[in-house]
Amino acid sequence: MRAGRMESVRKKDAGFTPEQRAQLREIARKTLAEKLTEAEMDASDKYSAPMPFGVFQDLLFAMVELKKARESLGLSLADVSARTGIDRGSISKLENGLTNPTFETIVRYAAGLGKRVGIVLEDLTPTETADTNSPATA
Repeated sequence: MRAGRMESVRKKDAGFTPEQRAQLREIARKTLAEKLTEAEMDASDKYSAPMPFGVFQDLLFAMVELKKARESLGLSLADVSARTGIDRGSISKLENGLTNPTFETIVRYAAGLGKRVGIVLEDLTPTETADTNSPATA
């Protein structure tokens, strides 16, 4: 392992207690030992199929709009956190597309900004229609 890589690994581990590190090692060991097939993952509660890319784009767009609204109101992440009960780190991840929010989370975030979330139904494109038979959209 290169020195720079090792240094970044140490920085990541720096905030963990020995017990937390042991828990993480055990989770990694179990994950590698299980080696679930795709069918086994589908049948378990440990896996959910990826969302269609268009849905992901729509979520990202919603989060970008919420971030713009937050900034235009002059609110910090801490302000929104206090208004919504969502911690600052989670809000940051949401705004930067690093996690997939539930609809409830988006509604809570919007309400914290004094906004309401609306849903628009649009016709699917031919490509999207073909994708409706995939497990991710079922």
